[in-house]
Amino acid sequence: MFFNYILPALILLSAVLDDLRSRKIHNILILVLLAVALFSVLIFQGVQGLFPALLNLLIALGISIPLVLLKIIGGGDMKLYAVLALVLSPRALIVSLICAFFWGAVLGLIKVILDKKTGVMYVNFLSLLKLKKPSSDMLHSFPFSVSLFLGWLSSFYFIN
Repeated sequence: MFFNYILPALILLSAVLDDLRSRKIHNILILVLLAVALFSVLIFQGVQGLFPALLNLLIALGISIPLVLLKIIGGGDMKLYAVLALVLSPRALIVSLICAFFWGAVLGLIKVILDKKTGVMYVNFLSLLKLKKPSSDMLHSFPFSVSLFLGWLSSFYFIN
């Protein structure tokens, strides 16, 4: 129960709070969460649990590094996803990310509507259709850690 549900929730919620407060997931928090996750793997799965956990971390980095390079997610989100990978199964890791992108789209759309920026979103969408990059001052952002937390919660529906 603790390893599968409470620990991922604590990892994600601590990052969400940091991200909402400062619009950044601080490296010191990532290091603390990494230590807690590795220690928990050792306690709950033993030394034999380290190899699958570290393999999962590599999978997470393999997925998220291109997303960071394309500026789809931030570096802090990538590090958070890697730490989360230590305590999730490979299936839960992938499903959580897919659900997180769904939540990111929904929350982003809600933010655009609440900020009354639908016209700007339309212009950005047209720019993307023309394969032009929208100007950075016209882009909208939302803390992806929130989407990742909601994606992890939503993954329960698809995994169980």
